[in-house]
Amino acid sequence: MNLPFLNHRAIIFATLLAILFAASIAHPRAQAQDKRLPKRAGHINDFAEVLDAPTKERLEAILEKLKDKTHFDFVVVTVKSTGGEDLYDYSLAVANDWRVGAAASADKSLLIVIAADSGKFFSQVTRGARLYLPEGLVGEMGQRMRDKIAGGGYGSALVAAVRTFVDRVGEKNNFDFAALDPRRGETLIAEQQRPRTVQKPVATASENPASIPTSTPEVTATPTSRAETSPEPKPTATVAPFSQPSKTPATAEPSPAAAATATPTPAALPTEMPSPVASPTLTPTETPQVPQPSPSASTEPAQPVVEVSPQPLKTPSADRKATAAPASPEDEKEAVELTLTLPVDKRIDALKAFIAAHPTSVAVPRANELIVVAHALFGEQKLQASDIEGGLQQFRLALSEAPADMPDRLFTDVIARIPLNLFMRGQRDAAFEIAHQAEALAKANPKRMVALGQFYLAIENAGEATRIAEVAVQLAPDLAAAHQALGAARHISLRLDEAESEYARALSLDPKSEAARYALADLKRASGKPEDALALYREQLRLEQEGKAARIALANSRRAAGKNEEALALEREQSQLDQQGSPARAGLILSLLELDKKDEADKELNSALQDKDQSRNLPLLVGAAYWFMAHNDAARGLEMAQKAIALEPRYSWAQIALARALVADKRPLQAERGLRFARQYSRFPTLDYELASVLASVGLYDEAAQELARSFSLKNGEIETRLAGRNLARAASFTELLAPERRAAIFQATSADSEANARMMKALLAFNAALDQASPNEDELLAIAQDFIKGGDAMRTYRQVYVAGKFVKKAVALSSVVELMDQAMTGVEAALSAPAATVAVQPEELGDTRARALAQGGTPDVPDAPRTALSGLLRGRIEDLAGLALFNMDKPAEAAVRLRRAVVTATEGTPLWRSSMWHLGAALEANGKPDQALLYYIKSYVNGPPDPARRSIIEAVYKKVNGTLDGLDDKIGPGFAAASASPSPTPF
Repeated sequence: MNLPFLNHRAIIFATLLAILFAASIAHPRAQAQDKRLPKRAGHINDFAEVLDAPTKERLEAILEKLKDKTHFDFVVVTVKSTGGEDLYDYSLAVANDWRVGAAASADKSLLIVIAADSGKFFSQVTRGARLYLPEGLVGEMGQRMRDKIAGGGYGSALVAAVRTFVDRVGEKNNFDFAALDPRRGETLIAEQQRPRTVQKPVATASENPASIPTSTPEVTATPTSRAETSPEPKPTATVAPFSQPSKTPATAEPSPAAAATATPTPAALPTEMPSPVASPTLTPTETPQVPQPSPSASTEPAQPVVEVSPQPLKTPSADRKATAAPASPEDEKEAVELTLTLPVDKRIDALKAFIAAHPTSVAVPRANELIVVAHALFGEQKLQASDIEGGLQQFRLALSEAPADMPDRLFTDVIARIPLNLFMRGQRDAAFEIAHQAEALAKANPKRMVALGQFYLAIENAGEATRIAEVAVQLAPDLAAAHQALGAARHISLRLDEAESEYARALSLDPKSEAARYALADLKRASGKPEDALALYREQLRLEQEGKAARIALANSRRAAGKNEEALALEREQSQLDQQGSPARAGLILSLLELDKKDEADKELNSALQDKDQSRNLPLLVGAAYWFMAHNDAARGLEMAQKAIALEPRYSWAQIALARALVADKRPLQAERGLRFARQYSRFPTLDYELASVLASVGLYDEAAQELARSFSLKNGEIETRLAGRNLARAASFTELLAPERRAAIFQATSADSEANARMMKALLAFNAALDQASPNEDELLAIAQDFIKGGDAMRTYRQVYVAGKFVKKAVALSSVVELMDQAMTGVEAALSAPAATVAVQPEELGDTRARALAQGGTPDVPDAPRTALSGLLRGRIEDLAGLALFNMDKPAEAAVRLRRAVVTATEGTPLWRSSMWHLGAALEANGKPDQALLYYIKSYVNGPPDPARRSIIEAVYKKVNGTLDGLDDKIGPGFAAASASPSPTPF
């Protein structure tokens, strides 16, 4: 889900621990895994010591060659016992800990865990591997291993499995097992034999037993300045069983840029369902979005469409057909697991048939669980086939057939994720329906309520997210995840003080929670408490450094002991952590800046920028860019903003920081392009305000007023908007009004906007609102206009011209127009030095050109005009407005004087020159000089496009002067069939 204004990383942590918490529920002893198993050492990790040395060396060599050829990481681990823990949970914990075979991962890896005491094994396969491997291969490997293990041979079982795997994978890569085997030509008879045919259903224990929807926060993106549909095949999110979600989202972040997979078109699909876990620092993903508080993306252009695909189904081979009923509890369990090899629709029937035949079996709970999973997968398949009703029916069956005593992990990893899947596919009503039904299954269970709350957080339904989290807190006041969830709900509601309190409570309940510490530190900084934030960031960095030091020391000791593979694995793990960058580092540097510890901050910042990993720390780059702009260091702000945009152009707050830097660097039109680009991915009041400010900086006040009107209105002297698009708010100034969005998204206490600009923008909004009244009060209108004009900057003259033009068109305060124009004339030279003066001088003339370009999704390039030409245009416009005001005040003689100046001053052939001549003709006609008027009318007419209304005026004056129309066609061309207007001396 693309979040509109909160940065992606901030929501991915501030949203909750709930996904982290869901993993801890599904795998209650997962944390103990670190203590039971050391880090992996190569491909074969025989901790149970059931393999002989030659077999280990042989398999290690084969699998390493396989990795060199295919980049497929095949890892085996044997353990003496799982300590009573379910083998599935145990293997999943190892997969997530070792980052091998983790279901949500896009890499190609497979993990087999063998428990020597029971002879059972289980495989974990990544999403990327399942897309790569031949159909049914994992199940075939399991069948071959089972037969060998039954004979007591773990070595031969693994050789058979690896042989099967390598031969099948090698079919499309022109190699086979023998080609990789260091024992070339040496063949074991036992390895050549096919597995014996059994006469009873046999479970494929190596296959992932629960194909159920899961979602991990990953947004892949390729920065780009334009939204383009990638020609590559669309990735789809895997529906994996009870997989533990990743704590940190992939930082390809919506590139405002999410630039890629999170592009705002339905065709660009993210690799996985967005998960509402929040990280305390901005890694927009927007992102930004998302949600990029995505910021998001969201996010906005069309939101990314998320597809969730089931794991590849294994088609059972002929020798696996069941011909006899299970005769023991273990056989019954295997019979249930064997159903995973069936197509999902047949799987449901098979599981129900098993329950009917064995109602008291110990495998019934597992069968009921797999029925729910199968309905969810079947529903997904039907949605992918565009069978919406069929898919919804299956999702409803998943809920209605869920057993009353289902495990929490079934709820959190399957049922609680169905609503978001539906919502991302555009089935909003069905998503809310399923969510309400799921809530009935979650009542009285705080952990399930937290899991369900992730749906509402992901779609930024702050009201429902708050309600669900409050229930969870009431049910379990000491549950850290519940307080973290409530903090995230308060966060997206922009109730930041309350969010801070909830994050603090979560951290006190779980002092090891990185999510709570990050979120709390960020909001401390956002609320102007950098000292408190700095302490929290330092503590987090200390913990990270201790972990790094311990990992490096362990790697050194392993290498000293000759265990190079183990050392290499540890070093790779640390390298991956380094590449992610530390959000705490960004927070620390920004806190130092806030505390005015300039030397220390500069040292830390320069060190980070020189580090290849930290130099790509998007929260740091965006935060520093905005901070420098807020503290009048435009050069550093521009440097940081450009680095941020290079990483993630779609992130709205990066574009906001860059726009302010570009305006300061006198490149406002580039700033406009960046902000319009960002608005393709997210939309919130601050972004509209920033664009309006840029437009006002180049004198496009009408366009600026239109942008303001999108999000803001005035009531009783206060500006009103809906922050984040939903929270009604009012304040006396834009600075105060928009502060919560900035604090919630990038945690900055100080605005980069100036009070003078904020005041001018409010006056612009008020001025246009007053003009729209049927009978505006002139005194009030003049007071607002003066507030808008106020200031000694180069744009003051353009504001005066804008106000005068509005007064003339509305025919109000005309006596003030002449005075305003006299004042404006004194500031012409300064005005011509303003950035984009070419645009500011002629906003009306460029109106059509800009409108066409904007309709096509771009902005026009306007080359700089010569200063002398611009001077003539600006001075001519000032004189023209003064003359029109005098004409409308029934002072045609005085009007003619000012209008003659306008004609002489304006560049010949320009629209202003033609209109000034016409206005002069009208003034002369009103002053009783029709012969002179006719000359200016004709000259204006022949230099512009034919106009029936103006021709009729010319005809009337011509006939009045000459008594006939003879010869008129020779002067101005042939007439029209019918005049479209009656003759009138009006200059308009």
